[in-house]
Amino acid sequence: MPEPTSRIVNPLATTTPDVAIVGAGVAGGALAIVLRQRGIDVHLIERSNSFRDRIRGETIHPWGATELRRLGLYDLAITQAEAQPQYLWQTYRAREAQTPYHWADDFPDAPNGLGVNHVALQNALLGEAARLGAVIHRPATVSFNRKGGQPLLTVTSAAGDLRLEPRLVVGADGQNSATRAWAGGTARPDPAHHHLGGALIRGLGLQSDRIHQAFFDGGFVFVSPQADDVARLYLVVSSPTAMEIQVSAEPAGRFVEYFRDALPEGTIGPCWESVGPAGFFPNANVPVSIPSSRDVVLIGDASGRNDPSQGHGLSLTFHDVRILSDMLLERDDWPSVPDRFHAAKRRYFETLRQHARWNERQATDTGPEIDDLRARIARSREIDPTAGGFAAIFATGPAGLEVTEEARLHYLGLDLTDDVANVA
Repeated sequence: MPEPTSRIVNPLATTTPDVAIVGAGVAGGALAIVLRQRGIDVHLIERSNSFRDRIRGETIHPWGATELRRLGLYDLAITQAEAQPQYLWQTYRAREAQTPYHWADDFPDAPNGLGVNHVALQNALLGEAARLGAVIHRPATVSFNRKGGQPLLTVTSAAGDLRLEPRLVVGADGQNSATRAWAGGTARPDPAHHHLGGALIRGLGLQSDRIHQAFFDGGFVFVSPQADDVARLYLVVSSPTAMEIQVSAEPAGRFVEYFRDALPEGTIGPCWESVGPAGFFPNANVPVSIPSSRDVVLIGDASGRNDPSQGHGLSLTFHDVRILSDMLLERDDWPSVPDRFHAAKRRYFETLRQHARWNERQATDTGPEIDDLRARIARSREIDPTAGGFAAIFATGPAGLEVTEEARLHYLGLDLTDDVANVA
């Protein structure tokens, strides 16, 4: 699909759209579609001339696929971005395939996740937004000001300079958001416990109807198949191990080695190839604070990034889009929306943040203490498979879950007596 570029607009003119979205990636494109379907005037500002492959989230957990359905974007992801439905969760322990978990057995309303190429998804969403009449400025830069207390954006592109005076500015411009900085927001990463690496590999020959997760002593590999026998490998290891792999001659090859050596012998043959970048990132959550506002709202990573080793990034983005669009469409009280949305985002982000922190030690730590903790968790799941709902978070998302010390102890099996836990 051709990538949308700037529509010619009268240079130096001023226009007053309902919404100006800064950043036309997944979050911005999805929001533009939903708003345009209801006739809202939307301008999308994107600095890049074309989207490029980077190491980003390409797994949509079942709760995120449910959000796509609610937004009416699920079929678009399948047909235009070639998203692959993933009905099973296949794990491997001690080089043996475990019985695959079938999502629909426990969650018939959330029967599958999706594996998708991030660039393909970006292009599909932006193309649909353009088809529905969103005004696209690309490649373009934007400067932020105020005029009489209202936002004034100056957009510079090949079409010339254009001044936008929107009712609402939406920052969908990622973790290093310029919109957030202009609005006075701050992002303060949590301390990193481990690192997550990503590599794009073709030719592994994996079944594409499932996620593959292989555990080894000190970490795990999480593999999300895409179309055409391409898969994104995510390697979760300690930070020192990540740094050692990062400076090696062929980091992508090391990723595949970890995966191959955690699978039944012969599962992966020698005829694979690296077809994208390979690198590591800290696992840290990045919570965001933003002052009260009547006309600036942040979504996606601009409003907080969850620990990427949990894989919630795209699901969280689509949840943001649905919550914000519902608020904008339910009544014409837009000045209250930014504060209401940011308050809601803080609540469900904090649930995902704490859940990720509960899982940090089990991800890469080793030794008798962590073995005892894993045994407690396993015993706790036998007694309560849902762990008070937190064990189902990949299927149902953070809604309805309350982060408390009691919930943490129950999730980790630390509320069990030693005789019940059957640990020393």
